[in-house]
Amino acid sequence: GIVTGCTLGCCPLLWMDPYQGERLKKEKERNQVFQSVILKVQTILDAEGVALMSVDEERGLLISTHTSPDSRPCVLPVGVGFIGHVAETGRFVNTVDVQDEPLYNPEL
Repeated sequence: GIVTGCTLGCCPLLWMDPYQGERLKKEKERNQVFQSVILKVQTILDAEGVALMSVDEERGLLISTHTSPDSRPCVLPVGVGFIGHVAETGRFVNTVDVQDEPLYNPEL
């Protein structure tokens, strides 16, 4: 009885991830680095807001993973607006006044 009980009690250990703590620590450090970069870029560019976006190729979406404090997280379709154009073409857009550009979408 005791051997069976101990064996059954240890079974959950087979499904535990021994590296989960280390992985979570690295993820937290990476998030801190990204957030620091976001703030530095915002300062350097004197930008109203900055967002680090990742591409979900399966759904054709851009998803903000990190944003400056005054920006809100967002999800945008690839190919729409400046950000979508950059994601789709791989080419940056440099303009003096975004509102004068055909890619400008005031709804974004």
